[in-house]
Amino acid sequence: MVVYAPYPTGSWRMSSEKWVRSWRLSTHLEWLVAQLEPKSAALAELLAQGVVADLFCFSVGRSSRPPPVPRKLRERALKLGFPINIDHYCDGED
Repeated sequence: MVVYAPYPTGSWRMSSEKWVRSWRLSTHLEWLVAQLEPKSAALAELLAQGVVADLFCFSVGRSSRPPPVPRKLRERALKLGFPINIDHYCDGED
């Protein structure tokens, strides 16, 4: 049996497509932040214990610009301790 050293970090991945019908990233993020806000005390406790977290989004589009995320939504996510990061790739012409 091969035993590997424990990896000190991990990640969670989820899809909101079962609950959100939209092509807009901000609509999906809005839904996610709304789900997390009622759990803010528990999330703050985890972050205080050293957990590092963000809302990481993968995006592909025809523009070289990532999809817009409203400032107020970014602020709500940051209040929870989660910056929003978008890894965007251009798949066409601007």
